[in-house]
Amino acid sequence: VENYMEATRLDKIDPKEFEKFRAYFTDDMAMPLNIATRMEIDVVKKPCNTITNLIYPEGAMSEDAKWLLVVQYEQHRQGVLVEECENEEQLGEENSTLPLEDIPKCKQNFIYRKLVVLMDGVMKEEMVKLPSTCECIMSSN
Repeated sequence: VENYMEATRLDKIDPKEFEKFRAYFTDDMAMPLNIATRMEIDVVKKPCNTITNLIYPEGAMSEDAKWLLVVQYEQHRQGVLVEECENEEQLGEENSTLPLEDIPKCKQNFIYRKLVVLMDGVMKEEMVKLPSTCECIMSSN
């Protein structure tokens, strides 16, 4: 978000307000790798390449499609673990067992999650849209 600090004026908000939402100001924990991955055993390959990142969104879309400013200020940060398609709409991995008319493609999925946002200078909880998983879908020629 361009000029995030100017747009939010979080430095002007009473520190007691941040305390009300203390439970939100944390980072998601990454899931531990399963034993097969840790031991470098070949497992089933995912058809779509993904990237898992811990992000600190400054802006997000609400359920009613309005852009909101997400509170991210000094030690009051909301870290969200997301899985994103490396290249959405890319063709999935070649699979000779599929019918010729079926083409696997990668598709980004989203979820709504409650984060602390700033609306009219007031912090509040709001459901916002965030990337969640990447899946392989079939489309016909």
